[in-house]
Amino acid sequence: MNLENPFTWEKWVKIRLLPLSALLFLASSAVLGTAIAEISITSNGIAAAILAMALLTIFYAIFNVGSCLIPNLRPRPTFLCVVYSAPIAIWLFLGMFEFTEVKDIRHKENSYNSSYWGEGSGLSHGCSWADAGQYPDKGSYDMTCNLLSARFSTSWVVLIIVCAIFFSFLFGPKRISDREEAERARQARMDKGKDAEMGVTEGVKEVGE
Repeated sequence: MNLENPFTWEKWVKIRLLPLSALLFLASSAVLGTAIAEISITSNGIAAAILAMALLTIFYAIFNVGSCLIPNLRPRPTFLCVVYSAPIAIWLFLGMFEFTEVKDIRHKENSYNSSYWGEGSGLSHGCSWADAGQYPDKGSYDMTCNLLSARFSTSWVVLIIVCAIFFSFLFGPKRISDREEAERARQARMDKGKDAEMGVTEGVKEVGE
C-alpha cells in the first residue's frame, strides 16, 4: 500500500472487489454443483469438505458483493486482511487433497475392475484413496472420476480468484486514515473559502478602479 490513492481507500477496494467477488460466486457455485453430484453417487470425505467450503465461499462472495453495494460501509484493513487471507489457506489445503485424488485415479490399481478393490482388501471401489463409497456400476464410477477432475480444476480457479482478491487488497494504494481524510476535507474547504474571498477582493478593487 505504497501508492497515492486517487479515491478514498474504501472506494478503491470496492471497485476491485465487486467483479472479483462476482467471479468467485460463479466458480464456487460450479464447485458446489460438482461436489453435490459426486456425493449423490458415493460418499466421499473430500467432496463433502469441498462442498461445505464451497457453500461458505458462496456466502463469502455474497457478503463481498453486498459490502460493495452499501455506500456507508467502511471496511477496516485488519478485518479485511483476515477475511481475505483465510480462504486462501483453506482452499490451498483442500486443493492438495484434490491433487492427490486426481493422481490416484490415473493409477491402474485404482481402476474400477482392479483386484486391489476386491473383497477382503478392506476397501471399496473408488477413484481415490479418500473414497469410502460403493459404486453401483462402472458408469457411476467413471462419472465420479470425471466429476472429480472437473471439481479439481474449478477449485484451483476459486483459489486463484481468492488470491487475486487478497493481493489486490494487499498491494493497493496507501490508505488515507480517517483523521487525514478529515484534515484534507477541512483544508479543501479552507482553500475554497480563500479562493472565494480573493475573488471578492479582486472584484472590489476592479470596481474601485
